[in-house]
Amino acid sequence: MFSFSLFFAFWLNLTSPNTTSYGEVYQVVFVQGTIMNQTKNQAITRGGKISANDKVVFKSKDAKAVVISTTRGRFVLEGKKSKQAGNELVAFVNEVISPLKTNSKLSTRAGESDKVADLEKHFGLTKGVSQFAIVGDVYSFKFTPKENAKLILVIHYNNGTKQKVTSMAFSGSSYDLKKDVYFKEGTENVKFIEIYEATTSKENKKPVLGDPKAGFKPLFIHKEELGASFKEYLAATKIDEALKSYMSADGKMKETEIKAEMDKMSENRKKAELLFYFIQEGYGEINEEGVIDVNKIKADVQDLEKFVKENKL
Repeated sequence: MFSFSLFFAFWLNLTSPNTTSYGEVYQVVFVQGTIMNQTKNQAITRGGKISANDKVVFKSKDAKAVVISTTRGRFVLEGKKSKQAGNELVAFVNEVISPLKTNSKLSTRAGESDKVADLEKHFGLTKGVSQFAIVGDVYSFKFTPKENAKLILVIHYNNGTKQKVTSMAFSGSSYDLKKDVYFKEGTENVKFIEIYEATTSKENKKPVLGDPKAGFKPLFIHKEELGASFKEYLAATKIDEALKSYMSADGKMKETEIKAEMDKMSENRKKAELLFYFIQEGYGEINEEGVIDVNKIKADVQDLEKFVKENKL
């Protein structure tokens, strides 16, 4: 098990990957895609350790790992900076590691699923940029369309020509965004989706879409893997300190305001807020400086709180 304090995550601006010690060891918190440790002749997996001078092979450009240095904080290991070697990307760890820092913007999270009042505010409306995190294979939400209207889902694909238009499934009390119904071939080729509050034309009975009410890319996350990863994360984290660090990162909230906000939260709610950032850091798009913009991924924190409770995290 790794041992660290998330306080270090906000100390990273004082450090540089160029000052990495070749003897430094990192604990692996999260892995996306396939990364091989060529030096040790084994795959890099969550819970394992890598050294700064280990040679690594990325099987694809989108493969990455979030790692922890107990002395210098959180870093991201990405294949984008590696050298091409045939069909693989090869580099030493210290050449492709960047400090990881997350913006502090709790207010940008989605609305909550018991009642969605505004689809745009809940899901976002940034085509091809913003993502909505869904833990598992289905996301259910309650929304009441205007009279004589229903929700229509339009899926846009990366090739720019193909799209799919369908009515959203309604279970009797909520709308259901299901992976196995709308994205049977996965979401890799999906550029973004749109949700419309459409009325039906009396002339041809076809839905009149109007303007989209939401636009985003769905991010379906494997439940068991997320639960196992986050359980390890919590075991090594002082929850109050970590959450306080995130909330104070941009300097916009005073200490008294942070305390007042945290006093309102149950323990499960605090964990759900941390889970939101954990998802950001694991699945978010990272710039050249290793910074993730949390505005680019939304999540229903009430849904995350339910996940924390059900899994006894």
